[in-house]
Amino acid sequence: MSITDPPIPLAALDRAVLRLRQNLPAPGLGVHIRRRQGHSLEFREYRPYQRGDDIRTVDWRASSRMPRRSDLLVRSFEAEQQLTLAIVLDNRPDMRLPEAMPKLLYALWALRVLATLALRQGDEVVLARLFAGAPPAVARLRGGTGQAQARHWADAIWQDGDARDGDAGQPDFADLSALARRLRPAGAVVVISDMLFDDPEHRFMQFARAAQGQRRSLSVLQLDSLRHEIALLRREREFRLIRPGHAVDEGTQMFDESVLGSAAEAVARHLALSRHAIHAGGLDWPPEPVTWPEPDLSDAEALKTHFSRTFPGLPMLAGLTLGGIA
Repeated sequence: MSITDPPIPLAALDRAVLRLRQNLPAPGLGVHIRRRQGHSLEFREYRPYQRGDDIRTVDWRASSRMPRRSDLLVRSFEAEQQLTLAIVLDNRPDMRLPEAMPKLLYALWALRVLATLALRQGDEVVLARLFAGAPPAVARLRGGTGQAQARHWADAIWQDGDARDGDAGQPDFADLSALARRLRPAGAVVVISDMLFDDPEHRFMQFARAAQGQRRSLSVLQLDSLRHEIALLRREREFRLIRPGHAVDEGTQMFDESVLGSAAEAVARHLALSRHAIHAGGLDWPPEPVTWPEPDLSDAEALKTHFSRTFPGLPMLAGLTLGGIA
């Protein structure tokens, strides 16, 4: 039994995914399809002409019916291709907070479930860490051994977090450009994070834009424990301040509603800027993140219960069409 084993039966997830698919419309460009745009004999759809398109794909008769002479329609076709699901995990030390219900553990359970569902559909799975760490930066999973590989990779992430416990500051980004080059045209990318990391050199932004190219989709599973952590501070009344990149302050501070209110506003601004920076046609970042419960019951069992209640209902599962019949 591993700590990263998801606390939910896969059969229950299959049922939840199928129910979501019946009740929720899948997003137009964010669906996890088994075909890619190509040049076969099977017509896919009309779409507006874009700079760089092959002029031979313009349907002149259909274009002539458009309101303006400059509006051209392109015929796109289907080509079969194996689908790749890339799961990018935020492995910063901050993801190990709050201590009793760490976001990193929820993220690893989500990663394991998504990988298992995709592998059972015959898809290729790529696991990647967002920041520097001990396990391989990228792991490709296929076939019957994929689930064991996913478990080993997730365990290594968790154990590396134990080894780095107490480190201050944000680690360096992994080589995201190398990951972007490995993405297939028929694919979907899922980022699991609280999205509270800094990106001063725009490395994540560039990766996110690349992940949305060639009709791929980028889904963000945002984990939000801010209110939970503020409630913990409010209950304790005193706390020690840890600032990234600085030594831990020696003394304790009294709880101050105004200070933490300002912090919450800063977090909201940061998330808004991050969303704007990576916004493009294939982005699926729901406005409502997965939020942590009030800290009345704050332990490992409570986190398991929270995962089993929240994860199966995520619209992302319907959009990715993992599990059941694609």
